[in-house]
Amino acid sequence: MGEGRPGQRPAPLPLGNRLRPCLAHTRDSLRGGPAPGPVGAFPADTSTVGATDLAGGVREWTRTSAPGGRVVRGGSWQDDRRDARLASRHIHPDDACDPRVGFRLVREGP
Repeated sequence: MGEGRPGQRPAPLPLGNRLRPCLAHTRDSLRGGPAPGPVGAFPADTSTVGATDLAGGVREWTRTSAPGGRVVRGGSWQDDRRDARLASRHIHPDDACDPRVGFRLVREGP
């Protein structure tokens, strides 16, 4: 189950509990190259609130600091499907440049 709003039941994950490689940009994908892909390239990976590309793509920075760097969550285009989950966590040095790590821009709808 995905994350819900406070007081609400979590929404189901858009891709279900088992990730099929053809539905998200991971190392196991049948589509996409060895780099981040364009937003929306995997339309099945869209949540009920319109967030896209939640599985694969790039690992995302968090606000959480840890010894040795900052916590990044999720999986990237270079990870296999076991790591392409929102629950995956990695420690990433603050001063390192890595094309597998990025951030998500959020815009509030009308």
